[in-house]
Amino acid sequence: MVLLICLVLLWTCPGSGSKLDTNIKCVVINLEYVNCTWDDEGLPQENCTFRSRYEGGPEAECQMYLKVNDLNVGCRFSYSEEKLNRFTLLHAWLYSANGSVVAEHHRNLINMVKLDPPYNLTVEMKNPELYLYWNSSNRTKAVCKTSQVRYKINHKNWQLQSESTERNSFSLPFPSTQSLYEFQVRVKMSDTCGKSEMWSAWSESVYCGSMKNVNDTDIKCVVINLEYVNCTWDDEGLPQENCTFRSRYEGGPEAECQTYLKVNDLNVGCRVSYSEEKLNRFTLLHAWLYSANGSVVAEHHRNLINMVKLDPPYNLTVEMKNPELYLYWNSSNRTKAVCKTSQVRYKINHKNWQLQSESTERNSFSLPFPSTQSLYEFQVRVKMSDICGKSEMWSAWSESVYCGSMKNVNDTDIKCVVINLEYVNCTWDDEGLPQENCTFRSRYEGGPEAECQTYLKVNDLNVGCRVSYSEEKLNRFTHLHAWLYSANGSVVAEHHRNLINMVKLDPPYNLTVEMKNPELYLYWNSSNRTKAVCKTSQVRYKINHKNWQLQSESTERNSFSLPFPSTQSLYEFQVRVKMSDTCGKSEMWSAWSESVYCGSMKNVNDTDIKCVVINLEYVNCTWDDEGLPQENCTFRSRYEGGPEAECQMYLKVNDLNVGCRFSYSEEKLNRFTLLHAWLYSANGSVVAEHHRNLINMVKLDPPYNLTVEMKNPELYLYWNSSSRTKAVCKTSQVRYKINHKNWQLQSESTERNSFSLPFPSTQSLYEFQVRVKMSDTCGKSEMWSAWSESVYCGSMKNVNDTETHSGSSAALMILYTAGAAVVLVILSCLLVHSERLRVILVPVVPNPGKNFADLIDNYGGNVENWLSISKELQDGFKPNFTERTCPVREYRLVSQSSSDSDNSLSSLTDVSTDYQPMHSYSSASTLPAPAETTQTTPTAPSVL
Repeated sequence: MVLLICLVLLWTCPGSGSKLDTNIKCVVINLEYVNCTWDDEGLPQENCTFRSRYEGGPEAECQMYLKVNDLNVGCRFSYSEEKLNRFTLLHAWLYSANGSVVAEHHRNLINMVKLDPPYNLTVEMKNPELYLYWNSSNRTKAVCKTSQVRYKINHKNWQLQSESTERNSFSLPFPSTQSLYEFQVRVKMSDTCGKSEMWSAWSESVYCGSMKNVNDTDIKCVVINLEYVNCTWDDEGLPQENCTFRSRYEGGPEAECQTYLKVNDLNVGCRVSYSEEKLNRFTLLHAWLYSANGSVVAEHHRNLINMVKLDPPYNLTVEMKNPELYLYWNSSNRTKAVCKTSQVRYKINHKNWQLQSESTERNSFSLPFPSTQSLYEFQVRVKMSDICGKSEMWSAWSESVYCGSMKNVNDTDIKCVVINLEYVNCTWDDEGLPQENCTFRSRYEGGPEAECQTYLKVNDLNVGCRVSYSEEKLNRFTHLHAWLYSANGSVVAEHHRNLINMVKLDPPYNLTVEMKNPELYLYWNSSNRTKAVCKTSQVRYKINHKNWQLQSESTERNSFSLPFPSTQSLYEFQVRVKMSDTCGKSEMWSAWSESVYCGSMKNVNDTDIKCVVINLEYVNCTWDDEGLPQENCTFRSRYEGGPEAECQMYLKVNDLNVGCRFSYSEEKLNRFTLLHAWLYSANGSVVAEHHRNLINMVKLDPPYNLTVEMKNPELYLYWNSSSRTKAVCKTSQVRYKINHKNWQLQSESTERNSFSLPFPSTQSLYEFQVRVKMSDTCGKSEMWSAWSESVYCGSMKNVNDTETHSGSSAALMILYTAGAAVVLVILSCLLVHSERLRVILVPVVPNPGKNFADLIDNYGGNVENWLSISKELQDGFKPNFTERTCPVREYRLVSQSSSDSDNSLSSLTDVSTDYQPMHSYSSASTLPAPAETTQTTPTAPSVL
């Protein structure tokens, strides 16, 4: 009975078994609403209830269920892009009929946005390209959308193009006019606005062109070695008679072909003239092929930039310069070396071709350390480079040139290696050798020849020899000559080469690991037979027994640092060394050293403490609560050398401690000091620890007060940043975008609070943002501040700007013309009715044909009549006012005598009467000649 009750409880209790488990998947549909769906497998055959809320918002039941067979399988609810709901946690619960929770959802929807597929796809042909245009969701800006195009030709496989942001068009260069193209587009949210991994569905297809009929033909034109153009056509389906070919370059005259290419006396091509001086390949070539009845069979309208085929290289020669083999060649002299890209291929002993990388301005190739017992075959080809108009057409491969000879089947190799700069081991392959000991003899260049003193043996047969070596004499830079003789004295194998690249050092030893927060340091010793500068080392490590992570090579190094290692992981390290380039590079690495280990693997329920210095004001330490008991943990910390204390200000989520804020002092440079922190559970056990400094964990506040100023020819951006540290301690970085396109990230700079952009467009909208971090000078931090708020400059030029300006200019011109006409009419009326104004504005110019004799003889000296000055003008210069009368008297000095004295006195005597008053004149009277009246007053005689 008890067992039956348990079975019933297990069956009816949702979530008690995996069978009843279900997932809630929520997706933001086109930034309009959210669709949450769940898998109904294992659900009871009854409707479940769905309740949800955004973080900080009210919880509510679903208002619009999505149903299948009248069962709830999903819910549609509201979404607000203005509130950026997708960046907020969405909490959702699914309840069974009995009220138990069947499934839960607690996450944001940043990565779960699915836009509607693009629409209105149109295709337009603009030679030499085909353009595809489309529209996409207007629920977000163009900068927030990443698009991707795919197309297929003649119903073959889809060709997927690379992703692109802020794009609503795509161009396909040089499409075939005889192929059918099918295009589709999809979009998703870009990194700029919160990257989503969910693509929209592919758009409906749009088509362009049509598939070529069996009887159609193509005209293919190729520039041959920049000398002439060969145009050929496919004669399948053509009538069994000659066709006529006519062509012209853009802007030139059309003409019929002068030199036909023939097969079985039928025209299958034409040789057309070409001029590199006129750069004909950059000009459109128009060509038509006419049948016998005059109808057009085929056409060609495109330039020939990509259709240049140079002649193959010639005069290939090979030269051996130890330790390399050199190949030289000549190529077409019709263009400069900088315009040619060459490529070499070679094979050894008739095996597969080995293709080398392309190179520009090259007429030689070197192969390091070739085998003297192998046969090398070389070929070269060339094409036009990107610099002078890239062509996809390679020349034919050159004729082969050979070097060396193949080893016989019974030959054997001698391989000599310098072991740790102590001795040389020469070994040989005994395949094909007689079953008897061979004799080995050797000498260094310029030294005596001698037989081997120490043979290396296998099954009592000589398989190698240990030869003396001297690093003081630099024997590895000298040719080592060696011979292997059979029992009958014949030479079985030879060796004639230096050993620069054949040095194998001993593996490093004494590996030790030391933890110095915030880094883990690895130290080792290596061969003391050479200097540190002569050794290149390489480290590899793996974490928790996963794949090896190989680090870059480094010279003069006997240590390695790993930043921010996890204290809950197991690290395994190994090191190897080889001779560096400085002292004669060797390609032979030592064996890997023995492993050294550090740390231990983290338990499932472990957690991490992450501490960050916020703007040099305080420290925020946070921890991951996964695996922590559902109760508050206690956080205690101290700086190295300081007192330990419990957290005074906890950061809480759902009333649980998830972090701690505590004091920081930049004066004491706390970030350069070890911070020790412990997280304790309720029972007092240590849940997590932190023992490291915070040099690299400083996060400054974002810059503020961004301003933009235009100083021709540059645009200047200025900003302020945290005053908590000096300018020399701050590294800043600017990014900007033009017309809402992709961000352009600028290089980092120290001690900078300004940025200049040369030659900005006056018809573009610029958006700028800045971020900062601590510089290398004051303790480099890898943590950038958040990006500042945007500042804008300029405005986007509208498409219709030009038309608007043109229309306004025309209206202004009409207005100016009408105004000028009105002014002229008014001025003409004034001139007609005012003679005085007319003469002032248009003065009378004397007739140079008249002379002064006429003035005297005919006009009696009257200048006004002689100059033909009108009476109105003459009257205009007469005064129209009356002057006040001014009395005038004249006095003379008169001498008087006296009888009583000899002295005589002089006195002033009025000797004249007042002059007659001046006449009054009127502007209407003629100016009379003034009559002067002089009265003489008798003067008394002087008394002598």
